[in-house]
Amino acid sequence: MPQVKVDRRKIDRIDLKILTILQQNARITNKELAEQAGLSARPCLERVRRLMAAGYVRSLNAILEPAKFGNPVTIYAHIALATQERRLGERFEAVISRVEEAVECFEVSGDVDYLARFICPSLDIYYRITASLLENAQIGVRRIDSTIVLRTVTPWRGLPASILQKSLD
Repeated sequence: MPQVKVDRRKIDRIDLKILTILQQNARITNKELAEQAGLSARPCLERVRRLMAAGYVRSLNAILEPAKFGNPVTIYAHIALATQERRLGERFEAVISRVEEAVECFEVSGDVDYLARFICPSLDIYYRITASLLENAQIGVRRIDSTIVLRTVTPWRGLPASILQKSLD
């Protein structure tokens, strides 16, 4: 792929339309994308490359259906560390980023330090993961409160239009 010069200007309404379309269907052909965005193919492709190079698009990937893979369990873990020491947090973050089943992790405010989403083949696997986190004195996990997802009511739909529109202001 040729190098694309990163344009530092704000995105415009056409960029926003392209991002909205890609967020809903990343498999769309450039020709179809261009038609829906009201452009010809070449300028559309250049805009997509510019948006990607500027970091507006993290990646174009498939969202898999968990139920097709043996119905794994999704758990949200509220994780509290023993202290607020920055080095302890950095060690925890290094460890959690290597746990394959920890598909997302956020540093949060409130009674806990982190909120992690795990997708595991079974509760037993999740139990083993949390036990190893609690037993690892180097990362200082004090407590893990778990919330097991019973069913998904609203799946991830992408960034809300109000967030995208804000970028035009």
